[in-house]
Amino acid sequence: MVKSILLVDDDADVRALLGEFLTQHGFDVHLARDGRHALQVLARIELPELILLDYLMPGMSGSQFLDRKRRTPRLRGIPVVILSAWTREWAPSRLDAVDVLSKPVDLDRLLTLAARICDGSHRVHAPVRGERRMQVMSG
Repeated sequence: MVKSILLVDDDADVRALLGEFLTQHGFDVHLARDGRHALQVLARIELPELILLDYLMPGMSGSQFLDRKRRTPRLRGIPVVILSAWTREWAPSRLDAVDVLSKPVDLDRLLTLAARICDGSHRVHAPVRGERRMQVMSG
């Protein structure tokens, strides 16, 4: 059975590149340009095993999407991995996220994390990566 991922990012190049990479590795990838579009996509597809969510987006941001997701019983249980160029000390459990991946995304790490989550080998409030470091990046 093909594992499904919803990739939400306002950057069309990021959507295209990560979407193609994940598709080549056997995932069924659905794309959305912001949180509002993600909600529309989720309303018409079978629920994905994972949501990859850009945190800083115009329109409905990642934080606004997570708030809406928390209040929607049908969506509440879908694991989320945050994607962000804004790197700082993240607390994934406070965001209702499994982990946070900094941009540019480490593709090997993304693939390992996506496979682990889609196989059900995750805990929603236990980050995969233990140590986090503070960085400043533009983008």
